Amino acid sequence: MHKLNYCRVVWAAVMIFLSAVVDAQECKYQDGVDAPDLAKAMSTWKPLAEKGDLCSQIAMGDVHFLGATAMENRGSTIYLYGPEKRRPNFTAAIHYYEMCSNAYACSCDLNLGEIYDDDPHVKIGRFRGQNPKKADTYYQNAIDLCYVGLTPEEHEKIVAEAKYLLGSLYVRKFDGPLYKEQGIRMIVEAANMGWTAAQVMSGNLFARSAASVTTPSAVMIEGDKWYLIAAPNDSAAKTYSELLEKKMAPADIANARQLASDWKPYSSIKK
Repeated sequence: MHKLNYCRVVWAAVMIFLSAVVDAQECKYQDGVDAPDLAKAMSTWKPLAEKGDLCSQIAMGDVHFLGATAMENRGSTIYLYGPEKRRPNFTAAIHYYEMCSNAYACSCDLNLGEIYDDDPHVKIGRFRGQNPKKADTYYQNAIDLCYVGLTPEEHEKIVAEAKYLLGSLYVRKFDGPLYKEQGIRMIVEAANMGWTAAQVMSGNLFARSAASVTTPSAVMIEGDKWYLIAAPNDSAAKTYSELLEKKMAPADIANARQLASDWKPYSSIKK
């Protein structure tokens, strides 16, 4: 799946046509969705996935990645599906996600990136094959090569999350100031697209840099702005803002609050 950057434009043009073919195929996984238990669902999805049914590939990848289909339980290493408990099986998840990645379903690329990432904040369970370069590739694919089966709003959410995760990966794991600069830029882009975790991290990046710049008030204003924007969706951001504002002048606090009030999320969707 790792494609050279100069090939991306060519592949994109080809896949616009191919995605229309994939979209025209009816996903046949509904019988699995209606199954009474996970074992029955998996026995329905598995042969469909192996025969190329995109929805079944995604479902099988999700079951093995998350341990079950209960997305809301992603904070634990064990996930519930009705009365059953299943641990993640990353090797099997990779198998199915690579299938749907080849069909340019970017949620599969995003999840492959998370599997290969070694950030404990995004890691689900334990996978011993962490590979930042592979994570980089899959996150890039989720951003650049995504055409299949999503509404514009769903697409933007995946791109925002992928930018945040890739930016975080560059800041943490890749050497050199260019990677760090690109990582920070991508995190702020994701923040401007409305991704809450990216907004909190943007606040952290600006707030922590105050001690090393000649105009600390400017970066503290920017940090507080992002904390205030994230606060309605993240309780920790409110606490971070309160702590930071203890170090800020009243005029700077007012400035940050005004910037947060005026902020609107960026969207590429044409209304």
